[in-house]
Amino acid sequence: MEALESQFAAATNRPGTITFTARFHHADGGWRHLEAIAENRLADPAIEGVVLSMRDISERKRLEDELRHQAFHDSLTGLANRALFENRLAYALAGARRHGRPVAVLFLDLDDFKTINDSLGHSTGDELVRAVAMRIAEVLRVTDTAARLGGDEFAVLLEIMDDELEGERIAGRLLEALEPPFQIDDLELRIGASIGVAVSDGSATLDELLRNADTAMYAAKEAGKGTIQTFADGMHKRVLERLELIGELQRALERDEFELDYQPIVELQHGHAIGCEALVRWAHPTRGRLSPAQFIGLAEETGLIIPLGMWILNRACAEAASWQRDFPDRNLSINVNVSTRQLHDASFPDTVTDALRASGLAAERLVLEITESLLPDDNDEIIGQLARLKALGLRIAIDDFGTGYSALSRLQAYPVDILKIDRSFIDGIEDDPGKVQLVRGILNLGDSLHMSVVAEGVEQPEQARQLRHIHSQLGQGFLFSRPIAPEQLRALLTTGRSLPSAVEAIADEKAAA
Repeated sequence: MEALESQFAAATNRPGTITFTARFHHADGGWRHLEAIAENRLADPAIEGVVLSMRDISERKRLEDELRHQAFHDSLTGLANRALFENRLAYALAGARRHGRPVAVLFLDLDDFKTINDSLGHSTGDELVRAVAMRIAEVLRVTDTAARLGGDEFAVLLEIMDDELEGERIAGRLLEALEPPFQIDDLELRIGASIGVAVSDGSATLDELLRNADTAMYAAKEAGKGTIQTFADGMHKRVLERLELIGELQRALERDEFELDYQPIVELQHGHAIGCEALVRWAHPTRGRLSPAQFIGLAEETGLIIPLGMWILNRACAEAASWQRDFPDRNLSINVNVSTRQLHDASFPDTVTDALRASGLAAERLVLEITESLLPDDNDEIIGQLARLKALGLRIAIDDFGTGYSALSRLQAYPVDILKIDRSFIDGIEDDPGKVQLVRGILNLGDSLHMSVVAEGVEQPEQARQLRHIHSQLGQGFLFSRPIAPEQLRALLTTGRSLPSAVEAIADEKAAA
């Protein structure tokens, strides 16, 4: 009210018009914003006063505040956006230079978020991002700034630090906050994160500090995810190498630098190969022969898994078709791994159809392997895609079975033909009665659902012996054969003999009996 009286007094003391705004407390408990125009008409004999015109601009004020908020805040989470974050960081760095106090930036990126987003849909992904943002905000202090930079990437600015380890301590609390599962609609989801920390005494520029935090975050990803890494000299070199590898990966398909090895899947009773799993290798011109672990993750992140997966499928089908022609009595199948991105590609069934048609491979000899942990609960899109693939006449296998905690209802929902028991259940089975019971349970489950079961990671004769004892029929692993080149596999098939290691294990068992 004093401000209003002051403006009115000013209007009476000088000619002309004054425009000003004022805020009034309304009887309903809220506030109203008024715009007033005071026109000095004291010199006008007809009026001899100040003409005051007022209008309610509360709605305009609300819209202005909303636009101002939108300009500096993320619309999905309500956290600061990149513009506001960088503005506050610039002030924090200026203060650090003046007062010599450190500031820190944390970059947080959710682990395997793409899998959840692709499997369950963007709506669920958005809800998860919003829930993560709430937990981040709950952990931080009032002096800290949390921002969503885009997608599943967040940043935190720490302007007040007790010491240079404060960033790591708060990063640890952030990871702890993400540990409990998130309840999104009817789903219970778990998500971890990788966090990079960068600290500066003000000597770094804004861009340098952000780059350092981003670099540290990628180092955390490479360290195994769910970890914290503080920026150190030398990290930039590793990030540059990673970017170089991505560029080389893009060119590798054009230069036909990929190769397929084949690991036999054997019938445990006699050691005969009944099929093979196709495993991609990168014959890099300078780095040597690279295993999938060194580049498949990058292919997934960059989307190159789609053309690479197409190449693998076509090459594997063509090779298997040659077995079909040259070894008709062996009836060998070919197993090809499929990523979540491929499953979400609407054209993938057509890609498979084209590969079968071009190669001449019988559809029943193709097995598509999907990692169990990548299968979401009751996802109609994925179930529909698998049904379309099954309609082609091929078979579906769940790889690494036992690591994703599949419920029986979940298995029944998906059109699955084969379960491949994860190697962690086979390792040590010869000495662990508990693992024997677990594997026996999976065998019984497969039998009740009319699914074949393959034991992966069989490396010791004792493991093969135990598996045969509990009536496991199929196995795969180094005991029988390492992944081998196409010509080596052909030599093996030409002999018509069972795999030597399997025969040896069976002979040992018969001798012991």
